[in-house]
Amino acid sequence: MELKPVAAIRNVSVNFATPQGTSKPVLRDVTLSAAPGELLVVIGRSGCGKTTVLNLFAGLVLPSSGEVEVLGSSPAQARTRLSYMFARDALLPWRTAARNVDLALQVRGIARTVRRKHASEMLALVGLKQYESYYIWQLSQGMRQRVALARTWVGSPELLLLDEPFAALDAQTRLSIHAVFLELWARDRRTVIFVTHDLHEAIVLADRIVVMGDGRILDDISVRFPRPRETTKLMEDKTYIQLVRRLHDLIEVGS
Repeated sequence: MELKPVAAIRNVSVNFATPQGTSKPVLRDVTLSAAPGELLVVIGRSGCGKTTVLNLFAGLVLPSSGEVEVLGSSPAQARTRLSYMFARDALLPWRTAARNVDLALQVRGIARTVRRKHASEMLALVGLKQYESYYIWQLSQGMRQRVALARTWVGSPELLLLDEPFAALDAQTRLSIHAVFLELWARDRRTVIFVTHDLHEAIVLADRIVVMGDGRILDDISVRFPRPRETTKLMEDKTYIQLVRRLHDLIEVGS
């Protein structure tokens, strides 16, 4: 029996108003869904509509036409059951690492003792147990992204939306945080929709890659490399090289 998708947009178009008073199409009749436990990665050039897809699921953008469903209801009704991680960490400098993580639970009205316990557990899972009392300005950029990742995951959201969360990191730090991210995902297989420009990152992380261009879906590709995926071995695989070329060509043609 086919499982009901956790998040779906059906025949959705989005038009934004311009300063000139005209309408600019951002998405054009897009249909896309994410299955329970799926790690779905969306790639494409800047301006192709990737972030708009995330914002539709988060209820931050309304469709001009079509339907959006999240966890069996409207995005607005499902908002407390999902988390959204941005490209920048958006952490509060006047709060410690632990207090930044527990903020995600505080806004939901969870008791202080409970949220502090969960925040501590999450920071341990991302390798920052000893940095709970550090302020954000005392942490490296890689550590800050781990704090943001912990805040995104705390409270066991049923859907996680991530918009290029590791784009600002250097290559070595990104490899490290990929491992942390995949360990978190493997623990409970939450549904993830992850936006990136990075083709390697997409292949390392994804169960499925959706390629977008000019507000449309150009292709929908299952990634069949077994997990865990070791970066060095993966990059030497002929199938990997062919997939990178295919993704690159799709983006070039669709831009």
